[in-house]
Amino acid sequence: MLAGESFTDRPASVSPAFAAFLRGYHDHLDPQLRGELHGLASDVVGTRGDDARERERARQLLLLARRLRGRRVPRFGAPDVTCEVAGMLAAEAVRGLPQLHEIVVRTVRELAAPRVTVDAVLSAPRSAAAAADPPLAIL
Repeated sequence: MLAGESFTDRPASVSPAFAAFLRGYHDHLDPQLRGELHGLASDVVGTRGDDARERERARQLLLLARRLRGRRVPRFGAPDVTCEVAGMLAAEAVRGLPQLHEIVVRTVRELAAPRVTVDAVLSAPRSAAAAADPPLAIL
């Protein structure tokens, strides 16, 4: 239980964009990597924002999924459905290249912080180990 809420995959205190993306990502992620998502739960508590902020978060999560898979993410009418599909497609990319999981976790964590964009996260310096790993250089 976080933020005084009972367990749910749609917590009231969490950004709907993050909740939807992480639902799709978690449900399609390799079980060996799922445990690493537990820390994100506390990072996204208290992130629910106004409509403009949620639209921007959804846009950034779609951009992340697009960059990971190298092609567009289909859009659906409801932003939460689109974000959940983006999470599923991000997990699909990670199944093919597990090293990308670190990028997804870092990006969601940093997007949960005030006013961060995918471009800023992806251009930030990485750890020496991550920088030396050629598959991550594709981004």
